[in-house]
Amino acid sequence: MQPKTCIQQSFLAAILLLNPAQGAILYVSNMGDGSDGLSWQTAFKAPSEALASASDGDGIWIKEETYFDLLIFQQDWYRNLELN
Repeated sequence: MQPKTCIQQSFLAAILLLNPAQGAILYVSNMGDGSDGLSWQTAFKAPSEALASASDGDGIWIKEETYFDLLIFQQDWYRNLELN
């Protein structure tokens, strides 16, 4: 590993550890057990479950699969949407 890469990774790790305002990551996958959504193994089975469980600042990672789910959004739901 190059020294520059090691320093960059250490700096990134420090930022992530020192940022208490960052929310949880919730996972959605057909392969998860649906229990709490905090990992791929315990992922929610439907995007609506993750949305219902999410708080301000949380992120939702949805595995590329087919989901049969009904989502009803309020008007202007997209204004605070961030796509990464």
